[in-house]
Amino acid sequence: MYLTANFSQSFSKVYIPDNYNASSYKHHVIGGTIGIFLGKQQPKKPSDKDGDGVPDSKDNCPTIAGKPENGGCPDTDNDGVIDTEDGCPGIAGPADNKGCPYADADKDGVPDKDDQCIDQPGPIENKGCPVDSDKDGIPDDVDACPGIAGLARYKGCPVPDADGDGINDEEDNCPTVKGVKENQGCPAEIKAEVKTALNVAA
Repeated sequence: MYLTANFSQSFSKVYIPDNYNASSYKHHVIGGTIGIFLGKQQPKKPSDKDGDGVPDSKDNCPTIAGKPENGGCPDTDNDGVIDTEDGCPGIAGPADNKGCPYADADKDGVPDKDDQCIDQPGPIENKGCPVDSDKDGIPDDVDACPGIAGLARYKGCPVPDADGDGINDEEDNCPTVKGVKENQGCPAEIKAEVKTALNVAA
């Protein structure tokens, strides 16, 4: 609060009536008024050099416009790390990595620090590794038999068994003729034509 005073002074001469001797009347009336005004003093606007709405006294970056939530400092990529402390001010990244994104060598969206297969892309729910449903070491996306464990040389499928005798072709001496395990996949009694075929193959 403050007080202001306004003083005004006025003088007036009171004249006597005509029936009096004016020259003998020597009194004058002096009047004055004093006005006192009460009012609220307007507060002084705080200095804000960068015009960001944060007073210089509270602005950690008083010459660079920023956001109030960042103490008046700029954060170009809006990652919560102010530009002066951000190693990658134009790319959003976590504070614990100085505002830079974590490396992701296989570009699968899973940071290398959390990726168990950093050189093979895979979903986050599989810890960055390719999905391999049959656990044969061949990712489903290149596995011709994703539901059955197999070998890479057969594109993720088991060794073929052409004659369907339960003995795979790699262990079957007669891969096109059903046989028995005790006879290395050949029939228990080998017919002449089979023997001939085997001899030719040998």
